[in-house]
Amino acid sequence: MHAGKHKGCKLVGNGPHVHYESPHDFDMLFHFGNYYKLVTDVADKESLGERAAQWLESIAKLVREKNQAYGNSLENPVRIFTDTSPLKLVLARAEDKLSRIMRGNAAGEDVISDLVGYIALAKALGWNGEKLP
Repeated sequence: MHAGKHKGCKLVGNGPHVHYESPHDFDMLFHFGNYYKLVTDVADKESLGERAAQWLESIAKLVREKNQAYGNSLENPVRIFTDTSPLKLVLARAEDKLSRIMRGNAAGEDVISDLVGYIALAKALGWNGEKLP
C-alpha cells in the first residue's frame, strides 16, 4: 500500500516513520519499517508515543539480530586490529553513522535506526554521554 493507492493522501513527517493523511480527518496510513497500517477510526489512531515505542521495538529487534549475526563482537571482539574497549568501538561506529548523516551519504542504509541502536548499545555498556579520552 502506498499513497498512490489512496488518492488525495499527503505525506506527513519525515524519516522511516512518515504517515499519509487523507482529506478526511479519520483516515491515516502509517508507515512502520516494511509495512503500512491504514487507520479508519479515530479510536484506532495510535498516539505518537505508541508509534515511537513500536519503532524502538523494531530497533531492539535489529540490535538483537545484528548482535547474533556478528557473534556478540562488542562484548567478545576478536581483537585482530585493536584492543580498544567495547564502548569506544561502539561509539566509533556511532560516529561513522553521524558522519553519513551529516554528509548526506546514507548509501541506502537506515542510518538513523543504526545510530539509535549503537547509542542503545553504548548505554548498555554504561555510557552516559561523556566524551571519552
